[in-house]
Amino acid sequence: MGMFGALSINGFCQRYALGRTKTYELIGAGDLPVVKIGKKTLIRVADAEAMFERLAKRTALDGEEQD
Repeated sequence: MGMFGALSINGFCQRYALGRTKTYELIGAGDLPVVKIGKKTLIRVADAEAMFERLAKRTALDGEEQD
């Protein structure tokens, strides 16, 4: 699939082991961009990977502040 691929909501949930509720929370918060094609909602793999990188950095920074 590569970095140019896209996943359905279900495909994203399966690939990243997240529930649909959490996925929609991330979308609603603006953390996870989506592409709509008709009624189909797709998540670009590149956007998903970028979101996880941002969350990892945020988590690392939060851990440093608590030390």
